Amino acid sequence: LPPTLAALYEDADVRAAGPIMAGIAAVLSRLRAPPIRRYGRAYLELADGVAETVRAYLRREMDADAAANGVARASRRALRGRGL
Repeated sequence: LPPTLAALYEDADVRAAGPIMAGIAAVLSRLRAPPIRRYGRAYLELADGVAETVRAYLRREMDADAAANGVARASRRALRGRGL
């Protein structure tokens, strides 16, 4: 998951990583605790999938659309693992 320290998003190097960083900064104050109860043990799989996707995006191995699709896929996999 993205860093939650607001000051990081003011750093020029962080902002230069891509347009997603400005978007995260804009919604940071509205973020809530992770949905561990919703996903159960599959939450760790979800967190890993999201983290891998964000890292790939930051390394410029995928564009923003591919990253968003990767996060959606990780969420669907976690929901299936939970039986929801």
